[in-house]
Amino acid sequence: MALRAGAVLALVAGSLVATATSAFAASNPVTLSPTHGPSGGGYPVVLTETVATYAATTGPYTVQFNVAGTCPTSIGTATALSGSGTVSTGIAEVTNVAKPAGATLSVTTPASLVLPSGTTSGTFSVCVYDTAASNALVANADAAFTLNPDATPSQTTGGTGGNYAIGISSTSAPFTMSNPQVQFQAKVTGGPAACATTAQGASAPSGNGSGALTGGVIAVPAANITVNATNKLTVMVPPTLVQPTTPSLVFTGDYFICVYNAAGSTLIAENAAAFTVSGNTVLSQTSGSSAGGNTVTLSAPSGTIFATGTQNVRLTTVACPSTLTAADASSGVVTPTSTRYVSANKVAFTLPTTGLPTSNTTYNVCAYNAAGSTLIATAYGQYTIGQVPTVSTVSPATGPAQGGSTITVSGANFPVSGMTATLGGTALTAITVGGTISGGVGTQFTATVPAHAPGGPFALAVTTTGGTVTINSVFTFTNGITVTPKTAPNSGVGPTGLDIQGVGFADLNFGTTYSTNSSSAHVYLVKGVYNGGTTATATAVKPNPQTSECVDVLVIGDTELLCNLYLGGNLNAAPTPTTRTLSSCASYPSAVATAPLPTPAASTFIGPATSTATTCTFTQADVGNTITAGVSGAAIPANATVITAVSNGVATLSKASAAAITSATTPITTSTQRVMTDGVTTTGASTLGAGTAANSATFFTTADVNKVVTGPGIPAGTYIVSVSSGVATLSNPATATTSGTGVSGFAIFNPTPVPNGTYTVTIVSSGAPGAQLQSTYYQTIISSGSTFTVSDYMH
Repeated sequence: MALRAGAVLALVAGSLVATATSAFAASNPVTLSPTHGPSGGGYPVVLTETVATYAATTGPYTVQFNVAGTCPTSIGTATALSGSGTVSTGIAEVTNVAKPAGATLSVTTPASLVLPSGTTSGTFSVCVYDTAASNALVANADAAFTLNPDATPSQTTGGTGGNYAIGISSTSAPFTMSNPQVQFQAKVTGGPAACATTAQGASAPSGNGSGALTGGVIAVPAANITVNATNKLTVMVPPTLVQPTTPSLVFTGDYFICVYNAAGSTLIAENAAAFTVSGNTVLSQTSGSSAGGNTVTLSAPSGTIFATGTQNVRLTTVACPSTLTAADASSGVVTPTSTRYVSANKVAFTLPTTGLPTSNTTYNVCAYNAAGSTLIATAYGQYTIGQVPTVSTVSPATGPAQGGSTITVSGANFPVSGMTATLGGTALTAITVGGTISGGVGTQFTATVPAHAPGGPFALAVTTTGGTVTINSVFTFTNGITVTPKTAPNSGVGPTGLDIQGVGFADLNFGTTYSTNSSSAHVYLVKGVYNGGTTATATAVKPNPQTSECVDVLVIGDTELLCNLYLGGNLNAAPTPTTRTLSSCASYPSAVATAPLPTPAASTFIGPATSTATTCTFTQADVGNTITAGVSGAAIPANATVITAVSNGVATLSKASAAAITSATTPITTSTQRVMTDGVTTTGASTLGAGTAANSATFFTTADVNKVVTGPGIPAGTYIVSVSSGVATLSNPATATTSGTGVSGFAIFNPTPVPNGTYTVTIVSSGAPGAQLQSTYYQTIISSGSTFTVSDYMH
């Protein structure tokens, strides 16, 4: 019987255990506050039980934010969130959450609760599991929490009265419309724990008799909102964001920053950490010199703060004490030498001229009523007292206008942080304080010089918390340039591309012609200092002209341009041809024939008529030159035949002579240039050939490769790339079609290369003679950056 009773008890006990476990796993809904929050976590969410839940558990808990529509009875594995548009998979969790003593459980959202790229929202079930009970489900808020994009302000505090800009950025991309709504919604004790889900009606900030903020919705006017990008706004804080002054003064007020769609119907981004309006007044200046004697104002945008009569202002290194007596007892307190009542919301105070600290010291500014019994004003931010810097030397005194050089300034009282400086009104960068450093200040600093219009000497202004010191006429910006590359050979006819850095290029009007003296801007290659002379006539001779010109100028911006330098010679205008007259020549049967020669006959070879003839000589320098023989070209017509090779003084011709050449044939002339009137071009084609079949095979030879071509339909700067079967392939396609016989001539020539040597790349606003007499004339200087070397040997 006893055994049976024990069995029954055991069964009952077992049933009780099973029932408890089953009930433990059942749904126990809780309410959330807030029900939404920004991506990134770090803010609290409170889970309040609707039925007694937490007391029956052991804890600690694991709290999961699960995208599932309902909380699973079994705990899941934490995984990264993912999805497109909305979050569709993933679990973020917080572990080791202590069991609460009462009915509310506060959980700090995890950093893993972050919207993945490409999503703008997510809905989560918040699930509480008891670690001590095999992770059994304790409580759940199914599909109850919405994750929104974050709206992170560029600063977390600001002064009363607005009129300052803050940036609002997001790790998502919620700002797709051009006119979102932005509101500052008061964060108050007992009030909403987050932004309202829809835009609220505007209301002025309010406070209570204890000096606490109790409400307020500050709507930012549309004109104060700029959408910089899909993840960034700029907001000008409106002047209505003020501290309440009734029924008592409010010194600190916290606000949620809430961003809505244009209609205000949807919350599209929010911040959880409050934006704090700190202090109920603002300072007219936030720093001053340790010399003192300056006057500063404390003011509020509205309301009654100050009363007529005695004004008590103190600067303290601690938080503003509640009474004047306590403030005066604080260490390092500064008492103004005088104060003045200006209005109910403004007072002025003057700092003493003695007793101020010599090293940078930061103070809170506090104002008390006449009796000193009540703190009536605190300033947003702090006031810093520091020493005024002194400047003794600036080195160097000049630098290129494109900036980038280093300047060294010597003197005293240069703080290691918080110092700024300008040169000619433009900020120096990369400021580094050095020299002898003591007490946080140094005796020297270096900085990178900014780009600036040429001229000077300009002033240097150094600003620290102690004030600004300005030294006039210390630095001149020279109109130097930097050229890349700095060397190239003259062995080819193709261009050398130059990349030139400087300033002022956007205002220059560059021409399109080559090596001209036009009034357009030019990029010249000059031997020494360019000198256009002082005679402003088109025929005037420049005392030191350009050697060549960098053409095809492309201005990238005010500080950079690109151009092409043809060191192989002028590709757009033929040099003066070099001619040579020969005599006592004769046709040869072959290139290796020797005297005595057989009776001359028309052939493709020509050499001296006798072994003793000295007036008929051919060398390798003649290869590629044209040759004409006989009266009116009877034996070799003009511009029709080219010397293609020379061997042992015998020249090989591109085509057979029209008649035999004898010692009596005169004149015989060679030239470095030929003009051809039988050319054919086609628009868009890169070939040039003969118009008649008789000339086609010998119109061009391999000796013409790299020679320059000018003529109808031939773009400037065109040269011969290759020759095949008498047809030349050109470096540029033709811009017009020519029909062959009878067209104006095509000039074929070897350009004169720029001699080897060292040059200066010089940019001028006008290439006309005498242009430097103009008041607006611009010419870059010689510097290491503008030097360019033409050399056969490249390193």
